[in-house]
Amino acid sequence: MIPRAAQHQVDIGDLTEADEVDITFLAGPLGMRLDERGGIVPVSVVTSLVPQGQAALAGVEIGCTVIGINGERYLGHAHVVATLKHGKRPMKMRLRFPDA
Repeated sequence: MIPRAAQHQVDIGDLTEADEVDITFLAGPLGMRLDERGGIVPVSVVTSLVPQGQAALAGVEIGCTVIGINGERYLGHAHVVATLKHGKRPMKMRLRFPDA
């Protein structure tokens, strides 16, 4: 039987999309706020950044969507937030930039 948490994780694969980036976050505050957006499958979207915070310095923009963390795709906003809050650092997050 697959643990319940693992049912929401799918291998994210290699970085191939031009509008996506992998960013590694170290210990300490990320310096960004995520909110849930979307319809049937809600996603986590960056809605604010702390100037000079880890996220802003790494190039994260308002409107970026979280695609996955540590090589796994996450389907639920609550799962993303829990992983970011309690996960071991360094942590690699894949983000998709907003449409230009």
